[in-house]
Amino acid sequence: YAGQIVLQTYPLIGNYGVIPADYEGACRVKGYVVREWCEHPSNFRCEGDLEGFLRERNVPGLCGVDTRQLTRIIRESGVMNAMLCDEVPGDLTPLRDYAVTGVVEAVTRKEPAVFPAEGEARFRVSLLDYGAKNNIIRELRKRGCDVTVLPANAPAEAILDSGADGVMLSNGPGDPAENVYQIEQIKKLLGKLPLFGICLGHQLTALAAGGTTYKLKYGHRGVNQPVRDLSGVRTYIT
Repeated sequence: YAGQIVLQTYPLIGNYGVIPADYEGACRVKGYVVREWCEHPSNFRCEGDLEGFLRERNVPGLCGVDTRQLTRIIRESGVMNAMLCDEVPGDLTPLRDYAVTGVVEAVTRKEPAVFPAEGEARFRVSLLDYGAKNNIIRELRKRGCDVTVLPANAPAEAILDSGADGVMLSNGPGDPAENVYQIEQIKKLLGKLPLFGICLGHQLTALAAGGTTYKLKYGHRGVNQPVRDLSGVRTYIT
């Protein structure tokens, strides 16, 4: 959610506190809005509270808001620009013109890093970091993969020359179509190595293969949907 304000629909947020062991990456949000925040969290793993977490990262938080009413508006009108402020500005032009841009470059790691497999190494995987969750690395390592995490601007030629057995394209923020360079690199990798894309990585692969993407009014939430291939025997999870 880099560049965005996150709005929580659940009425009480923060009762578990802050648990650093569960972090999946850096906090990149522009703001955080809740109905009610818990000032006294209760969890045996807790190492801080929500307000302290936001203050340390210079993220403004707002409570006392009817977040479910706002959700009803977003549900009908789609995701929209917003601003946290003390009073309504006289000129709303900056708000209307605001767009989330350049966020993959902002969140990706700057230098490569190597994470060895747990147990016997079976494969070598290049993970392109568009804003990757830490759990992607953990799950690959569990499966016997030596993981090399690369910045989002890594060239395809370097990946092909590295001897990787496969490429993982990570999740990430922003409009997929904005990432022209990354799409060009994926085009060079298609058919050369096994590719696996998660979220943004999947969308970039679709664009590299000639597809198109468009923004829904609001993101898909909830359980995954099984889709049965009636001409075969497989069930796919969307």
